[in-house]
Amino acid sequence: MLIDTGSSDAILNPGVYRPSSSSQDTGRPFEISYATTNPDGSGRLTASGQVYRDVISQHGADLAVNQQALGDIRKPTTPPTFPRDGLIGYAGRRRNALGASSFIRSLCDQGSLSSCRFGLALKTDWTGELYYGTVPADLFAGSLATVPIQGEWAVFGALTLNGKTIWADVKLITDSGTAVIFGPTEQVSHLFQKAGIEAARAQNGITGYYRCSAPPKIGFSLGGRNFNVLPEALAFAKEGDNCTASVRGSDAFGNNWLVGQPFFQGRYIDHSIRDGTMGFADRK
Repeated sequence: MLIDTGSSDAILNPGVYRPSSSSQDTGRPFEISYATTNPDGSGRLTASGQVYRDVISQHGADLAVNQQALGDIRKPTTPPTFPRDGLIGYAGRRRNALGASSFIRSLCDQGSLSSCRFGLALKTDWTGELYYGTVPADLFAGSLATVPIQGEWAVFGALTLNGKTIWADVKLITDSGTAVIFGPTEQVSHLFQKAGIEAARAQNGITGYYRCSAPPKIGFSLGGRNFNVLPEALAFAKEGDNCTASVRGSDAFGNNWLVGQPFFQGRYIDHSIRDGTMGFADRK
């Protein structure tokens, strides 16, 4: 299942769901739409199906929610759908289509977690760990850079190049379910010009190319600390010494940045529902 901090529902691809003895067919249909569904961040998926309630548990942990809402996709029956078996959202109820709490909220509500929070620790090889109810301090050096959220897993920060701010007071909507990083076209064009990245028009805005042997240091300042996108994560694609940047320009999200997986890679990101904060630290 794809862990998606930009949505709230548990949605299963066509043919995946096998109702258990505890399953309840609610008799309610659902329809849901997702943006940035293609690997390059383009595309849009609208899916529909049936809402069930069943047991959802976290593999490898003693965490389960009885009668958790889930969506069984019936249309479309063929791709594009989601990677592997489907998607599970870790945002709040404001972003749901099933009319129920998210899995993480249900865990908190039933008292399964010592602290109502979760954290993602992704690596650049597309693996990682998911933590519930705790902050694994041994995973990173120092302390978390903690900032208050502005809506669902969104924070204010600054766009940086070589550790220096080039655009202050930007709203960053973090989304582990998006494969790239999107910023407003004007800001990304300014960034590319400053960084020596060659800009080009793309299907969903502008993209950029740079020498793989000399990657620019692009990052975000959060809570008084700078966090660069790792070189391995900045390179969305490679051909010889020509790299395609995982940072894209698009006005589809207004003046907001949609900060996807490349920024998550190589760091621990804490999501505290209890405190209304996010915390950031580089992995050891």
